[in-house]
Amino acid sequence: MNYVKFEDDKENGNVIRVEQISSKIDLEEMQLIIDLTQLQGFSIFQSIYAVHFKGFKSLQEAAIYLQHDESHVYVDQGKNECVICNKGKQFHNRFDENSEKQFQKLKEIVESLYKNQQCCVCYMMYMDNEFIHLNKKKHMICQNCFYNYLRQQIEESRVKNLICPHCDFAIRDIDILEQSEELYTKYIKCHQNLEIAINKNKAWCPTINCNNVIEFKQDQKISSCNYCKVEVCKECKQRAHPLQSCEDNLQQVLNEWQENRDTQQCPRCKIIVEKINGCNHMTCQFCQHEWCWICGSDYTSIHYAIFNPFGCPALMPGWIRQKDWSYVKLIIWRFICFILLIILTPIIVIVIAPILCIAKLIQTRFYRHQTCWIQACLLTLAFLSGIALIPITIVVFIVALLPTIIGLIVFYYDERKRLEFRHQTALSRHFQQNA
Repeated sequence: MNYVKFEDDKENGNVIRVEQISSKIDLEEMQLIIDLTQLQGFSIFQSIYAVHFKGFKSLQEAAIYLQHDESHVYVDQGKNECVICNKGKQFHNRFDENSEKQFQKLKEIVESLYKNQQCCVCYMMYMDNEFIHLNKKKHMICQNCFYNYLRQQIEESRVKNLICPHCDFAIRDIDILEQSEELYTKYIKCHQNLEIAINKNKAWCPTINCNNVIEFKQDQKISSCNYCKVEVCKECKQRAHPLQSCEDNLQQVLNEWQENRDTQQCPRCKIIVEKINGCNHMTCQFCQHEWCWICGSDYTSIHYAIFNPFGCPALMPGWIRQKDWSYVKLIIWRFICFILLIILTPIIVIVIAPILCIAKLIQTRFYRHQTCWIQACLLTLAFLSGIALIPITIVVFIVALLPTIIGLIVFYYDERKRLEFRHQTALSRHFQQNA
């Protein structure tokens, strides 16, 4: 560790010579810095200053210095706050002329640590031996995050072409085995399921608790399980159905599975999706298509906005009556509402709004306690005043509201293009992985 012993200067306190401080942190210092940040809750700047600049070698001494030592020298961190205590200059009586240089040195060290010691997933600092090493090369992901990443991918059956989250390095079987034997067993099982699913001459026995694999000969349409003797159809890989077509049999199996389950088909790829909990914004795991669970429409960032005429009809009046409408009928209804909105908005804003505003003002101040003819005159005055304000409201509508409406329409179609691009990218990635 390359630091200088600090000499007591009665006027200036402890003086740190920045030019003599190394930018490299050794293993002992690194472990102490990590303990200070993760166990004690100090910032990375505070931890490095106490360990690397001040030279404390124990967690207790460094923590006491950062918490209780009020005699420290003020070190600016660029925000008129001290690196050590996060307080301003007014709380200090000792200053260092090299404060700015010290902070720049601190900044260099912190940037180096973020580059070389920070997990790319959880953004925590770790020692080198706590990172994953694949094929004897260090990857910037900690062991815990890497294990959770593998577990999630395997549980979701994404075992084809697994790559490191930090880079494009292909994860090998031995890398998974080194993490957990249980995880590796699930991984192998998923691989077998995938291979059997795409192999036309193999199928899992559909009998519950029977894990036997059935093999079909080239010209054989029905085969029997060697273990439980049940007959299986080669085309649909379900129990033999001599009086039904494969499509009818699969539909029956699907209907039985869907009973008492909240399911829908993905509007894009038609895969069955089950909703267990969560919000109504759904994303298909296969094609990455996003849609609304309530109305089935494509999801956009303003789908649930009340002002959006193309948004979710569940937020519109009369949704209960529209709930069972067909998609075409729903689109026609929305189109009519949108046309009416375009026609009526200028009329409401330009003509009716000023008349109502002036009438409300007159009613509040003068109308209630007047005779009938005076009330009639006041209403006429309100109407004429509203007509007189029409040129002003036209200008306001053209300058403010019309661009807003056009902007919303443009934003809606840009959002649709973005979702379409995301869908195409997801499909391309899926076909590449299964090629």
